[in-house]
Amino acid sequence: MTEEQQMEVYLHKNIIINSEKQKSAQGSVFYVKMADDDQKEVVLKIYKNEDIKSYFKEIAVFRKLMEIKTNPDLMQEGYVGFPEMISNLEGNQSAEILMEALGPNLRKLLK
Repeated sequence: MTEEQQMEVYLHKNIIINSEKQKSAQGSVFYVKMADDDQKEVVLKIYKNEDIKSYFKEIAVFRKLMEIKTNPDLMQEGYVGFPEMISNLEGNQSAEILMEALGPNLRKLLK
């Protein structure tokens, strides 16, 4: 873990950072493990205040997908390729989405 990661305070407290920070169009992304289940790798996306609109758009998509998945009338086919949101938290300076990891980091694969 880098010194920067040790200095950063995360809203999710039950995680162990498992990768270097990855940059995305909306903010920072980390591969993490849950403190109570170190076998499953998940993704933590951190949005700073200047990117908060992107956070709310992504939350809206996750909620719509959940609505579709839980309504048998709307669910026609499986939604393969969309991660499940585990949780989301909002603070004064940032917001976070914790979601399942669907596969390896594509940038690492393309190197």
